Amino acid sequence: MTRVEYLGGRGDLGKWGYIELSGARSALVHSLVGEDFELPEDVALDLTHGDTFLDTETGRLFFFPSHADLIHAYNINSGQPVFEPVGVDGEEDPRDRWRGVWVLENAGLLCISEYAVFFFTDDLNLAWAVRGDFSGWSVQRSEEDTVTLAYADFGGRSASRRYRLSDGVVVD
Repeated sequence: MTRVEYLGGRGDLGKWGYIELSGARSALVHSLVGEDFELPEDVALDLTHGDTFLDTETGRLFFFPSHADLIHAYNINSGQPVFEPVGVDGEEDPRDRWRGVWVLENAGLLCISEYAVFFFTDDLNLAWAVRGDFSGWSVQRSEEDTVTLAYADFGGRSASRRYRLSDGVVVD
């Protein structure tokens, strides 16, 4: 899994092609293996603020928003969505939102927003989502079949929870 960086309105996708910001509200995936395709407006608007990842083996693109409200993924070969967009609940004002993405080696992507944790497998399919108050939480460590999230605030309060990667259940 590789993070896609944007430079001069362009994101390099290696052997798969590139993403080009073609306007203030539009972006085009120039595919070297299939037909070019346009990304939805909410993805295009958030490309340089959110997180973009490429599965270099399968040619799947993953978009986790910073300001927008939907998680998207596309297959570069076909230009088709990998899954139906997944809603991300967040603060109404995008400036108050807190979101993060962690690559879990040989497992997938763990995405945290203020109100949910999402785990996407290595092939970028949604494995599970847990809703709750996750503002300020981050990944403390990842093991073969679990991930531990940690929280600490300026008042000295802290907490941690370990989730099973297979189904998102909290384990002791």
